[in-house]
Amino acid sequence: MQIHRPLLAFEFLFFGVLAITAFYTTPLLVEIGFTEHEIGWFFIIAYSATILGLILSPYAMHKYGNRRVTFVALACAALSLIAIPLATPLGALIAFVINTVCSLILYTSLDIFIEQTTKHEGDTGLLRGVFYTASNLAFVIVPGFAALLVTLHGYAGLYAFGSFVLLLCLMIVHFGLRHIPEARYHPLAIPALIQTLKKKRDVRHIFIVQAVMRMFSALMVVYMPVYLTVHLGFSLAEMGLIFSIAMAPFVLIQLPLGFLADTRFGEKEFLFAGLLIMGLSTLAIPFITVHTFWVWTALLFTTRIGAASIEIMSDVYFFKHMKGADAGIVSAFRILFPLSYVITPLIVGVLLVFTSIDVLFGLLGALILLIGLPVTLLLKDTR
Repeated sequence: MQIHRPLLAFEFLFFGVLAITAFYTTPLLVEIGFTEHEIGWFFIIAYSATILGLILSPYAMHKYGNRRVTFVALACAALSLIAIPLATPLGALIAFVINTVCSLILYTSLDIFIEQTTKHEGDTGLLRGVFYTASNLAFVIVPGFAALLVTLHGYAGLYAFGSFVLLLCLMIVHFGLRHIPEARYHPLAIPALIQTLKKKRDVRHIFIVQAVMRMFSALMVVYMPVYLTVHLGFSLAEMGLIFSIAMAPFVLIQLPLGFLADTRFGEKEFLFAGLLIMGLSTLAIPFITVHTFWVWTALLFTTRIGAASIEIMSDVYFFKHMKGADAGIVSAFRILFPLSYVITPLIVGVLLVFTSIDVLFGLLGALILLIGLPVTLLLKDTR
């Protein structure tokens, strides 16, 4: 198995910037003066635009190539990121939408690059494990570092640093990825996707598992920072450290799980265990009311053990059924990411009229157990 080192560096740096936007955009919007309900609409608008971007991106890849699309998306992401904390509220919304759209296109582009450099399908689990370990290592390191940076230089300094890192990624794409061959990309065709999901039961079921995991991620990213800082009273520094520790399972377990999925067990067993752990630990959130750093760190750490298992195993399972040219189906798979950020805030916005945010975490845990586990049992294992 050969690792494309410039691509691995790109993965690490890009996801480091994603960690900044994932954990600090919501507190920034609160500081600007937006309410939880308004922040939910921010995400709905941004990720609705992202769905359109992901539908159109395979056409752009088909015409211009993945590398050129990645280059343009990186440049736009860097410019919009630095504008978010400096603009007026309306300007911040526009910059946030542009940055979100570009980030998700880059996420899909990275998938295509990785698939194009995968020589043997038997290496899919281990190779994806290596790349996921790199990206999640960034998610472990960055929140604590970002907490220090925002304390010393404010949000403007933090987001300027993120913009600089994206410019480094742009240089890697220009000089380091030029030799990766372009595939003949098949744009997303909705009728063909529906036929694929009808004919391929396992692809349909892994779409459902991925959707459940993405709803978990959306609720955690949009509302957990606000819940920790506003409702439980943790400081930004404490929140950053909590997330740094809680994200450790993504670094610690995904590489060995990818190896085991390729060599011994397949993905089904790990998906079931991950959903069970994630569901039960999320279900416990409304019952934990103490303002204790280590209690919340341990609880969120446990949820991420499950999430890390589901993320790597669902991706490995899906990409063992894909080829590099299947950009349309890959885009549809990745559309579940922004789609969850549209649907989840809409549902939360309605439910918050009747209940509190902590109860919603419990309802999500029940949903994971009642939908995710039965669907996983229907998958045909690859080993």
